[in-house]
Amino acid sequence: MRPLLQLLATAIAALALYGAAFGFVIHKPLTIDVIEDLLRLKEDYARQAPSPKLVIFAGSNARFSHSCRTIEPILDMSCVNFGIARGIALDYLASELEKLLNPGDIVYMPLEYDWYLDDKLAAMTGPDAALMVYGDKERLLRLGAERALRAFFSFDLAFAADGLAEITLQALGVHRRVGTETMTRNGDEQGHTREEAAPYRAYVATVRPPVVTAEALAKPSYAQQQIAAFLAWAKQHGVVVYGGLQTTFDDVPIDDAVTAAIRRLYEENGQRFLLLPTHSQYPRDCFFDTFAHLVEPCQIAHSVLLADALAAALHAR
Repeated sequence: MRPLLQLLATAIAALALYGAAFGFVIHKPLTIDVIEDLLRLKEDYARQAPSPKLVIFAGSNARFSHSCRTIEPILDMSCVNFGIARGIALDYLASELEKLLNPGDIVYMPLEYDWYLDDKLAAMTGPDAALMVYGDKERLLRLGAERALRAFFSFDLAFAADGLAEITLQALGVHRRVGTETMTRNGDEQGHTREEAAPYRAYVATVRPPVVTAEALAKPSYAQQQIAAFLAWAKQHGVVVYGGLQTTFDDVPIDDAVTAAIRRLYEENGQRFLLLPTHSQYPRDCFFDTFAHLVEPCQIAHSVLLADALAAALHAR
């Protein structure tokens, strides 16, 4: 009996040590903590923006490839760039966004292609899981036992090593190359010029973006359930949503059936879809540091094209 009790005591002590380490001590100030800073900047602008306003909602392709500062004067409408990063749970971001939306607002969603395929494990163990474990435990508990347990046990030795390294680097004065200081007040990334893109040209010239298929999109996914829930909420609250395509290379063909599958998700949930003449595809020399991030001149040109298409769509509506 005593060995069993000793084993149980050891397990409880290990669990308590694990919880204390990852719940209060080890964190990633340079890659995860900054998400909160980005959200606050975007939310601050959204709160003071009059309705109707436009919100661009996606991952980092929204942030780098779309310029609300450019779109705003064309549409004569406030524009908030709500792009953070691919991989954060869609329901986590949607719950933040819903607090900022009013009837008559418009949301444009050029979500990254592979985001539509995320399963429950990917959605529940992304960066937002760590954010909630060591910064918003009450919210995590409100999301249910499964979400809380998956988030709590999502940490590993690699996370610990990376976290300790980031804490050390931050203490030494190291900062990220992009963040709130490189953003416009609207939440757009800025300053990512062709000259700044020079160190990444070799990578951009060879990288192959993930390609999704219509067959994969046709299968129900946890991410699609989250998207459908947000689209239903928007419809119920008088918010118009336009789905769109992420920016990517024009030498990687996107099957029309893929576009049709994405369009169907929005339209079957009572919302709309906006397809730009370029299909949001551009030459590789238009990209900054990866396949979804346009350099600033192309970001502006893409945003003008989007603004014109939205103006036509809104006028028709």
